Amino acid sequence: MRKFIKGAFEIQQNVANVDAFAEQHQSAFDQWVAWADKVDVGISLGTSDDNTFLCEYHVVGQTVAYCKGLVAELKQMIKTEFPKMSSLWQGSGDTLY
Repeated sequence: MRKFIKGAFEIQQNVANVDAFAEQHQSAFDQWVAWADKVDVGISLGTSDDNTFLCEYHVVGQTVAYCKGLVAELKQMIKTEFPKMSSLWQGSGDTLY
């Protein structure tokens, strides 16, 4: 049975202009997406209803340790660009497929 971890990181609050914010941090976002594609981690970047910029993630692997390691790598990459980022929520469990 495979394991999964999914959750969301809060990157920055009160992002009024998403396009300008994305342009300013495009290089970092491109690096995160390239890494995620390489290791088969699902990530989504965007804002919530209250203009908080988020990074949602979904990791699947054979072991919890593997999944936790990938989440830790993603968190470290985000902290490099946004030192005040925080974890909003995280869930984990078993998956059949």
